[in-house]
Parts: sequence; structure tokens; C-alpha cells
Amino acid sequence: MLAKFPCVALLGARQVGKSTLLKKVLPKAKYFDLEYWPDYETVSDPTRLDLIFKETEQSLVFDEAQLCPQLFSSLRVEIDKDRKNNGKFLLSGSSSPTLNEAPRDKPTRYLHLIGC
Repeated sequence: MLAKFPCVALLGARQVGKSTLLKKVLPKAKYFDLEYWPDYETVSDPTRLDLIFKETEQSLVFDEAQLCPQLFSSLRVEIDKDRKNNGKFLLSGSSSPTLNEAPRDKPTRYLHLIGC
């Protein structure tokens, strides 16, 4: 799915190995664990997140993405800049309304959901 979509989300229950899988699938990706306060602060700051988008060539992983709902607005803008940059964003999260029922203005039209 990474080859077909700019953004892929891996959803599932806690402690089933989502984070481990993400690190194995994209070992060179820049990784943000949103349960880790410094990563959360970085991602929740639109200015800092925009700088990361501009300066990072490799894929970006946002683990526990449901903890930072404002991330989705930033992702939509970034995905709209280059809709063919497939595999750029990988999200993980425990099943939540934030990820499962995102409105159409969120990046769901470029997002593929995978459940585990």
C-alpha cells in the first residue's frame, strides 16, 4: 500500500506490534512517537511540523497519531502539495474515531487504512 498511497494508517488494538512493524517496514524513516512528550510537542506545533515536512526527504512515521488530531490538517495540506509522493507518511494508532471516521476534508482520500 505504501507504493499506492501518500499516507497509510495501521490501526489496531494496543500492544499488538504496530510500532515494531512500522520500524521494520521503514527502518530509515523519521519516527515520531506521539506518546513521547517531546515528539508530541514537535508534531502539535504547526510551524515546527511544517519545517519537518520541508526538511525531511525520507518517509515520516507518526506512531499513535490519534493523540494529535491537528496532525491531520497539516497532513492534508502537505499531501495536496504532492499527491504522487506515495509512501511518504505512515500513521499508526489504536482504533479511534479520529482515524476511523475522519471527515472527507482530512487526508482520507489519499489515506489507506490497514487493520490488525
